[in-house]
Amino acid sequence: MLFNNVVVDEYQPRTPGKSINWRKPKKGKSVMTISYDRDTAQFLAVVAQNMPEISGDVMQGWIQNPKALQNALRVLCPPTPSPFVESLKKFDIWITIEIGGISKQEFVPLLEGEGFFVGDWAKDMMKQDAFTVLPNKQNLKLARCKVRDLGFAQIPTTRQLQQQVKELGGLLCPAEVGPHLRRQLKDQPNEDVFWLVMEEMPDSN
Repeated sequence: MLFNNVVVDEYQPRTPGKSINWRKPKKGKSVMTISYDRDTAQFLAVVAQNMPEISGDVMQGWIQNPKALQNALRVLCPPTPSPFVESLKKFDIWITIEIGGISKQEFVPLLEGEGFFVGDWAKDMMKQDAFTVLPNKQNLKLARCKVRDLGFAQIPTTRQLQQQVKELGGLLCPAEVGPHLRRQLKDQPNEDVFWLVMEEMPDSN
């Protein structure tokens, strides 16, 4: 049986898919008829057919506390993922690199020995206590995207960018990703410029 119309007392719905028609009150009560769309009516019918046995006292408790009932029913409505979260999930793995297994003291000689220029700022950063490295090698997958793909209409601050990446389920890059990535991107074109999203390093000056 489909419940195309449901009669309720003193209720003002704000749910799409319903049309509200006021009818003549009975016994001093404010009564209205709610006409549901087909999908909603079918859902309510299935709920009614599968309702477990509930005592009158329990039903009265829910009737007198509709907010609690609404909260209890939220388990039927999983949260809608943010479109930005969905887009983040669709980001392809850009590159898989190997990190760890190299001490921070070894990075500069290795990079310079392979022909890479290491500026004073980078050398200073790798001396900081906050610049940590893993003792053992492991693979790390990196995703790459544009700032606007994270939901920003304007250029964000570093903190805003970090926070958004975290909120979308991403992880910030470990500090050692920079030098490892530099060594493993030997054929990177000069015009290929990007930034790593990582925790800020303190300035020693």
